[in-house]
Amino acid sequence: MAAETGASLVVFDTLEGYRQAVRDTYFSLDFRLLDNQEGPFFSSFEMSRFGPLEVTKALVKARSSGRRGRDLMNDREPDHFVLNIVRSGLVRQRQFGRSAETPSGFMSLFDSRHPLETQQLTTTSAVYIRVPGAQLRAAIGAPEEFCAAPMDVRSGVGLVFYRHLQSIWRERANLPEGERVALSETLLDLFATLCRGSAGSPPPPMKPAGAQLLERAVRYIEAHLGDPTLSPERLAGALRISTSHLHSIARGRGPTIGRLILIKRLQRCRSLLADGRQAGRRIIDIAFDCGFNDAAHFSRTFKTEFGLSPRAFRKQSLGRHVNAPDQVGSADQARFPLAVP
Repeated sequence: MAAETGASLVVFDTLEGYRQAVRDTYFSLDFRLLDNQEGPFFSSFEMSRFGPLEVTKALVKARSSGRRGRDLMNDREPDHFVLNIVRSGLVRQRQFGRSAETPSGFMSLFDSRHPLETQQLTTTSAVYIRVPGAQLRAAIGAPEEFCAAPMDVRSGVGLVFYRHLQSIWRERANLPEGERVALSETLLDLFATLCRGSAGSPPPPMKPAGAQLLERAVRYIEAHLGDPTLSPERLAGALRISTSHLHSIARGRGPTIGRLILIKRLQRCRSLLADGRQAGRRIIDIAFDCGFNDAAHFSRTFKTEFGLSPRAFRKQSLGRHVNAPDQVGSADQARFPLAVP
């Protein structure tokens, strides 16, 4: 049974209500109470969205265990990761053959599309951040390597990350959607910095020649975003190096080259959509000028990356109704015959 007690706070007095809330918010997880526990059950969820990130503050006054096996998964579920920050209590987690305990002041990551086991060994207060898989992979490369590996948020970069999260949570009612998106990007950047610092085998320092080459690659990408044929192969040819060498330079230091091209295109589109001088231009024309050649793909990718459709982002950024059409008609579709690779 659930009782609505505020704009985003929901309280549950049964394990089944809590189980359903986890299923609706994240994914199916088979929860059970530990030690045949009896007596009243209490849990609460408070949720808010910051761009593509969904943040949930949860309190569970019970010892419980959760299991997510293959029988609870399906291919239609979205690809996302969940970051669990333990504010008080103790959580035990197992995934990818690793087992770890996450006490108060630590956080851990888990992958929604792989089996996992979790136990809340005490009354637990935690913050959960759901991150789309595409965004997290763009930020840290291989998130699976950091699952079931507790990270300290009591000092250093971890504490900076946590304080940034606390700040945007406190100010959430006063933040326009565009600012929420920007702050969520900063949060992911901080998490990526923390992961790089905690990685057991960070990439070796880049040699000056490699750094210069990567800088040239970025400049070339930014200068040719309007070319829909721009690809890692095209870029490697322009730099007179092999494609494999280009990928090796970027590996472990941020997004892949293909992902970098996409991010740069989306960022250029976002900048133009927020520019009042471009308010008279159709959204579809802006996307075309930034190298996209499929309208549906552009709209989908933009919303996944920034949490808003292109139209909603433009309206929010300009702070007024925008009359410029953004619907894709048959003429527009004819201009976008190919999918972006």
